[in-house]
Amino acid sequence: MTREELLTRIQREEIIQSEDLSGIDLSGEDLSGAVFDLVVFKDARFIEAGLSGSTFRNCELTNADLSWADLTSATIEKSNLSGANMTRADLADGHVSASDFTGADFTEADCAGVNFAGSTLAGATFVKTDLAGADLSGQNLSRCAMVNADLSGSNCTETQFTRADLTQANFTGAVLTKARLDSVTAQAADFTGGTMTQVSCRDAYLQGAFFEKSDLTMSDFSKSDMKTCICTLAICRSTKFIDSDLTFADLSHTDLEFADFTGADVTRAKLHRVHEKDTIWKGSNKHKAYGTDLDLAEAEEWKPTY
Repeated sequence: MTREELLTRIQREEIIQSEDLSGIDLSGEDLSGAVFDLVVFKDARFIEAGLSGSTFRNCELTNADLSWADLTSATIEKSNLSGANMTRADLADGHVSASDFTGADFTEADCAGVNFAGSTLAGATFVKTDLAGADLSGQNLSRCAMVNADLSGSNCTETQFTRADLTQANFTGAVLTKARLDSVTAQAADFTGGTMTQVSCRDAYLQGAFFEKSDLTMSDFSKSDMKTCICTLAICRSTKFIDSDLTFADLSHTDLEFADFTGADVTRAKLHRVHEKDTIWKGSNKHKAYGTDLDLAEAEEWKPTY
C-alpha cells in the first residue's frame, strides 16, 4: 500500500488492517481517529503527525519515530513500541494497555494521567517527562533516566527504581508504597507529602532531597547519603537510618518513634521538637546534632490574646 492509498483510506474512515507499512513516512499528516489493527510500522516516521483519538491495536512500531506527535486520547493496545522515539509526544488522556515500550525515549513527552499498568517500560528514558498522576505501579524502571521528571501524584506502588537517576524528579504527593529505590541517584528530588511506607531506599544518593510531611513508616534508608535533606514534619515510625549520613539534615517536628539511627552521622542535623519514643541512637553522634531550640519552641507555642 502506498502512502497516498493509506491516506485516502483513512479519510474514508476505513480500518487499516494486516498491512506491512515498515519505513513509511507520515510526518505532519493528519491521521486523527485512524484505526490500525495488526499493522507493521517498523521504523516508520510519524514526526508531528496528528494522531488524536487514533487506535493502534496489535501493531508493530519498533523504532518508530513519533516525536512531537499528537496522541491525545489515542488508544495503544497490545502493541510493540520498543525503541520508539516518543520525544515531546503528547499522550495526555491516552489509553495504554499491555504494550511494550522497552527502551523507548519519552524525553519531554506529556504522559500526564496515563495508566501504564500491564505494559513494559524497562530501559525507557523519561527526562523532563510529565508523568503527573500516571499509574506506574509494579513497573520495572531500574536504571531508567528520570531526571527532572514530574511524577507528582503518580501511583508508584511496588515500582522498581533500583539504580535509576531521579535527580530533581518531582514526586510530591506520589504513592510509593513498597517501592524499591535502592542505589538511586535522587539529588534534590522532591518527595514532599509522599506516601513512602515500607520503601527500600538503601545505599541511595539523596543529598538535598525533600521529604517534608512524607510518611516514611517502616522504610529503610540504611547507608544512604541524606546530607541536607529536609524531613520536617515527616512520619518516620520504625524507619531505618542505619549508617546513613544525615549531616545538616532538618528533621524538625519529625515523628521518630522506634526509628533506628544506629551508626548514623547526624552532625549539625536539626532535631528540633522531634517526637522520640524508643528511638535507637546506638553508635550515632547525636551529641553533634542540634536539639530543640527553646526560643523557637516558645515562639511556635505563642498565641495572641484578644
